[in-house]
Amino acid sequence: LCPVCATLRARRQYSRVVPRFDKALVANPGVRAAFATFTIPNVPMDQLRTAGSSMTSGFRRMTQRRAFKKAVIGWMRAMELTLNRETMMVHPHLHVVLLLERGYFAKEHDLYLSQQEWLDLWRGVMRNDAIQIVDIRPLRPRKRTGTLSSALGECTKYPMKPMSVWTKQPDGTYAVDP
Repeated sequence: LCPVCATLRARRQYSRVVPRFDKALVANPGVRAAFATFTIPNVPMDQLRTAGSSMTSGFRRMTQRRAFKKAVIGWMRAMELTLNRETMMVHPHLHVVLLLERGYFAKEHDLYLSQQEWLDLWRGVMRNDAIQIVDIRPLRPRKRTGTLSSALGECTKYPMKPMSVWTKQPDGTYAVDP
């Protein structure tokens, strides 16, 4: 997409996702949020389709792990591809907004996962010990008085497919908010 079209698309995505995100926040008062980046090593251009499918499958496996289910009540994700024009290698990575249980950052709860634990979890579901980087950081509103949904711009500026917010159901499963 051209820069203008990409900006318009990001604005449309933002306007579709924010109401869903706000609905999840209202349904789960006190919920915390984090912005996560899950990476894999660079891949040649001709292996991009396989790498993308592998990352999608790996993320799906991660959502089924006990530690993930215990800490995360919802998420939305977007894949970004960065091309190194010199080597023609592609760096695929997932940007994920995680909605976390209320006590996630409290020391007295056992919900918290360190960067290393997230990395080990991601390596395990991807079945790839060569993965070096996972970045998880608290998501904060853009302004002091803003809502958490005001911070969604970073994730919604990437193409999102499907355009959905996943939330935990009472039975412990996850479902997409239509």
